[in-house]
Amino acid sequence: MQELKDVFDRIQEKKKERKELTKMFQDELKHNGDYQKILEDIKTLREKKKSIENQAKANALADATQLDNLSEEIQGSTELLTDIALTKLMNRETVEINDEANDIRYVPAFSVRFKKEEGESYQQKAEAERAESHKEERTFAPA
Repeated sequence: MQELKDVFDRIQEKKKERKELTKMFQDELKHNGDYQKILEDIKTLREKKKSIENQAKANALADATQLDNLSEEIQGSTELLTDIALTKLMNRETVEINDEANDIRYVPAFSVRFKKEEGESYQQKAEAERAESHKEERTFAPA
């Protein structure tokens, strides 16, 4: 079985390679006049679209507020659903939802992501703990 660190390092190398290729591609697009013109047109159209959306929301303020409230409720319920599913999984219970009206069976799809730890690195914490545990006590004899 492959080691976690080896696979992680390989992923990091591939991401670095991808980043370099993406940068080269973006540099090529920066020098393409037609592409830059299209970007400006897109920006103008986005601003126009946003203006129309804001006007529509202003005309139907109650509906826009209800839409925002529904979005928040859905997000909260989704988090609750996730919490319940994880609790059932940890208790070794079956985790699935059967939608009998549409004859569909839903099963969970779990994933693991790694993110950088904020603050001190693991190595810095270990060094600080080691230094703390080996403090020198200096006492001076009276002269």
